[in-house]
Amino acid sequence: AVVLALHTGMRLGKVLGLAWSDTKSRENFIMVVKVKGGNTRSIPINRVLRGALREFRKIMGKGTYLFFNDRTGKPI
Repeated sequence: AVVLALHTGMRLGKVLGLAWSDTKSRENFIMVVKVKGGNTRSIPINRVLRGALREFRKIMGKGTYLFFNDRTGKPI
């Protein structure tokens, strides 16, 4: 979560609520929905973050969210 926040400037609450479907690594951006005013925002993914996300996905498996509660499967 810290690496993602440092490389994107995202707030912790948005980072912890990210779903894998929000990450568009081939297009090099993260899509954040429901920012202030209800708009959608694209945040660029740099090379370091893309590699970190790839490794994190290998470790975490195929869940819906990047960071989730093991019991409920819902975001933290």
